[in-house]
Amino acid sequence: MSVPRKCAPLLSRLHDAIFCSRGRVRYQAACGQRIVPRTDGISVAIAHYNRGRLAHRPVCNLLNHDFVREVVFFDDGSRADELAHLKSFVTSLAAGDRLRVETRSQNLGAQATKLDAVEACLSEWVLVLDSDNTAFPGYLDALSLLRNKH
Repeated sequence: MSVPRKCAPLLSRLHDAIFCSRGRVRYQAACGQRIVPRTDGISVAIAHYNRGRLAHRPVCNLLNHDFVREVVFFDDGSRADELAHLKSFVTSLAAGDRLRVETRSQNLGAQATKLDAVEACLSEWVLVLDSDNTAFPGYLDALSLLRNKH
C-alpha cells in the first residue's frame, strides 16, 4: 500500500506524537526490567548530522529491547545547537553506558560517519541506522534469531 505524498508529513508527525515523544522515550528508558545491558547483544550505530531535535526517534524502540547492548550516535560536525540538543537528550535518559555520543568537528559525509560509528561500537554485531530511522521490536527480534543461528 502506498501512502500519498501529501499524507507523509502528517503520518510522520502522528508517529512522533504516539511513539517517539520525549516523555514516552524517558518513560520507556525508566522501565528497569528492560534496561539491563547484555554482553551478547548488538550495538546500534547512528550517523548524526544536524538532527538533534529528532534524536528521540531511533532511540524509542532501541533502549527497550534487551538485545540492544548499546546505541552510539556519531556526530559528523553538526552545528553547536543541534549537538547540544542531542547531548541534552542523551543525558536526560540516564541510560548509562548503553547510550553515548561520539563527535568530530569536521563534516566528512554520511558514509565516513557510518563507518566511524561502527568502529566506535563494542559489539561484534552492529545495526547501522540513519538518525531519522528506527528499528521496531519485530525487526530486532528477527536480528536476534539470525545472530543466534550463527
